[in-house]
Parts: sequence; C-alpha cells; structure tokens
Amino acid sequence: VNYRNQWSSLGEAYKTTAASFHARINSKNTRKTNHFALGLQVMSDKAGLPGITGNSVAISVADHVMLSRESKIGVGLSVGYVQRAITDFNGQWASQYDGTSYNAGLASGEQFTNPIYGFADIAGGIVYTYQHRNSTLAKRMDRFLSAGISASHVYRPGNSFIAHGND
Repeated sequence: VNYRNQWSSLGEAYKTTAASFHARINSKNTRKTNHFALGLQVMSDKAGLPGITGNSVAISVADHVMLSRESKIGVGLSVGYVQRAITDFNGQWASQYDGTSYNAGLASGEQFTNPIYGFADIAGGIVYTYQHRNSTLAKRMDRFLSAGISASHVYRPGNSFIAHGND
C-alpha cells in the first residue's frame, strides 16, 4: 500500500494512492516442483490543477518451473487497463498570459475532445535462476546467478486529450 502527497505548498497537491498484492497459489514444496502466483495492482493518481487523473488496474500471473535441483525458469505476464481523465478545466494556459501576468479572463484556446480515454497496458518477462548451496560446519558457500529480460508498457496507444493527437 502506498500513499503520496507531494508539492502541497503549491496549492492543489499531487496525490497518488496505490495498492498491490501478489501471492503464490500452490502450497506444494516449491523446491521440488513449480510454483504459480497471481497478483493484483490498483493505482489512482491526481495531478493538481487542471485535475488530470489516472486510474489503473492490472492482474499478473507468473510460473516458476524447476529445471533441476539447482535451476529454475520463471515467466510472468501482467495485463491491465489505464484510464486518464481531465476533470477540471480551470488550468492556467500560456495563451492566458497577457504579456505581464496571468489573466483568467483570456480564453485558454484549449479544446479537450477526449476528456476521458483508456488503453490496455501489457508487460511480460522471463528469468533464469541458478542457485548452488554448499554448506559445511564452518561456513556456507552459495553460488547464485539470475538473468532475465522483461518489457513493460508493450502496447503503445495514442494517449491524448486532444483528438488525433499524442501526449
């Protein structure tokens, strides 16, 4: 669980709240078999004025398969949905600067044709782990190697509050 409130001295604070939970599903001895895990992540973010919000939810699955007594391979996938919105149009825009100061009476010139939009968010990865344990009464000598590759935000949507634009 995470809560962050930053820059509150500047007026409308930037607030982020997030929570996640991940757990192994099977209760077997994972040193001899594979283990399967599920997870859930949720996040809500509000970025001051003009009330730009972001909400996301994602589920994740992972499986670690024992290849031998000393090595295993893991594969994970996360699939989620992200929603962005601009909820308060009281922002201050460059077009409202009259040459000496900000003037709220000037038109902003901003037209948000997509005040709410959403998109899929996908991530995945694979990891190989080798762990050799060698112990004596005097000391323990472990050898550990882990190598993998992952990709986040694989799907690249056109995310914009303006029609046919990209932020």
